[in-house]
Amino acid sequence: MPQDMENKCCGRRNCVSQTRRFRKLCLDAKYLLLCAKNTADIPNDRQDSSSRTFRKAAYRNYILDTHGYLGKRKRKVVPSCCVLCIRRHYPSATGIYMGFRQQ
Repeated sequence: MPQDMENKCCGRRNCVSQTRRFRKLCLDAKYLLLCAKNTADIPNDRQDSSSRTFRKAAYRNYILDTHGYLGKRKRKVVPSCCVLCIRRHYPSATGIYMGFRQQ
């Protein structure tokens, strides 16, 4: 990961990215599509199954499950082990990712 703050694993003995809960919340395409529609990332009348949409929903689900609702301009870093797992499942066509942005 490019930034030091992003380059940290969850630090757990059994990595979070290997749990059943993580796979359901952050990797299941049907669940992520529903979450994306719920947060109005995509209009409900259209099917958008792009990797970018799924990655964004997966990161949001991880943060919500781990830290709860944070509100505007309150951000937390997703551990690199989880980010890499999500990116493997939903890769960017260009290979370029936004990364964490501190606001």
